[in-house]
Amino acid sequence: MNKYIIGGAVVVALVLGFFGGRVTAPTSATFGSYNPPVQSAGGFVASYATSTAYTLPCSVSNIQWLNTTALATGTINAATTTYAACPVLNNLGASVVYSKVVNDSTNTVAYVGGTGVIFKCETTAVGTSTVGAGGTCTASTFTILASSTVDLSYMFDGSSSSLVIDVGNNYK
Repeated sequence: MNKYIIGGAVVVALVLGFFGGRVTAPTSATFGSYNPPVQSAGGFVASYATSTAYTLPCSVSNIQWLNTTALATGTINAATTTYAACPVLNNLGASVVYSKVVNDSTNTVAYVGGTGVIFKCETTAVGTSTVGAGGTCTASTFTILASSTVDLSYMFDGSSSSLVIDVGNNYK
């Protein structure tokens, strides 16, 4: 009888040790089928303070506007320039790149597109040009208010040979 009590106590101790370890072990969060968007691990790939023209990055990245002294303009280079610079995007319509544009200044930043660049706007109400907290967006330009952030996603449209930039709502 004594052998059974000792054996039972050992089994109970092993079971408690197993479940105790499971309860105290660190776990990672699970999101089910939700996959959160991937953000740039390196912070901002560029930081601007004055009007500038640039080619969109070829991978997930973030752009920052900081310490602008007046209204600044970001000019996105022609669609053909981005197409030539980005091998990952050279399969028309198949690749989409996500980025954030953060305006951490006290002035509005306006964006215009070069030849072949088209903006698609995710606005706050159907039939308006307002993006998020007051910025505006049309097919040829968009603005980011001070202390605001917009999401961009872009791809090449093979049927129109255009760089299509989807401008998302402000989040900051």
